[in-house]
This record gives sequence, structure tokens and C-alpha cells, in this order.
Amino acid sequence: MSRQPARDIKARSITQESTIADAKAYMRERVDEGVDCVVCRQFVRRYRRRLHAGQARWLIELVRLYQLQSTWIHFAEVNGTLDYAKLRDWGLIESKPNDDTTKKDSGYWRPTQLGIDFVYDRESVPSHGVFYNRRCYRLDDSKLITIRQALGKKFVYPELMARLPKRK
Repeated sequence: MSRQPARDIKARSITQESTIADAKAYMRERVDEGVDCVVCRQFVRRYRRRLHAGQARWLIELVRLYQLQSTWIHFAEVNGTLDYAKLRDWGLIESKPNDDTTKKDSGYWRPTQLGIDFVYDRESVPSHGVFYNRRCYRLDDSKLITIRQALGKKFVYPELMARLPKRK
């Protein structure tokens, strides 16, 4: 009995005779729709997540505090979303180096130059990131957005910007 090549695997399921390469190909072909892992049975899916208004608002607040203090800002000082850490995947913020191996990060953040330029509406960034296993797989740069577009109708950009220190 001859085996089907891996490229035909979408037409069949994984069996006891399947190779690891077969299983990997099977998973790769289905990860965007979602599939149960053939090894651990965990549901696996690659998600598109947009840079949303709450994150944009949080970034504006971080830039404001950073321009006032010129130092790393603890996340608890910034009002807004708890989904802020994803902004790192867009290159808009960075985390202070962490020496405590029991924590994912130090809890201290600052905007990058791209983050500051994005807040001041001088730069655009990809509207969506593609995430797999809680990590950014890639940024989808097929559509770029400005801070105003990220904020949408939920927040008024001039009102948020009025709170920032005047630039010299």
C-alpha cells in the first residue's frame, strides 16, 4: 500500500501510519480555521487581532506620562485597557528589562519613538496582528492605520491630545 504525499493530506485525516511531517502539514493547513491538535487535542488557531481603541487610548496616556516623567512608567499608573502589552508586538512600546525570572516582565513600560510618532499622528502602523499561541506570528501590513483610525468613534483625538504636554 503506497502512502499519499503530504500535499494531499487535507483530503484525509491523520492515522497511526502518519509521519510527524504529515501531522505538521495537516496542522499548518488548518490553523487559520482552527483545529484540534493531533498530539495533545488542544484547540489550535491563528487569530487576527486589531489594534483597538482601548490600546490606542492607553498608548496616548503612556506617552503623556513618559513626556512628563522621562522615565519608565509602571503599568498601574496608566489608566485603560489591560490589553496594553500587545502594543509591544507593533513596536509601539517596550518593557524595562526584567531581572525577576518569576515574572513575564518588569511591569514598567515606555513608548518607542514609533509609539510617540504614532500618537502624534506622524506614523501609521498595521491595523492587525496575526497571533498564534498567545504570540505575534506577524503583523498584517495590508492595511495601515493612524491613531485617529485606531481610536474610531469611541474617543475624540483632540480631547485626548489636549492632555499631553506641549512639545518644544
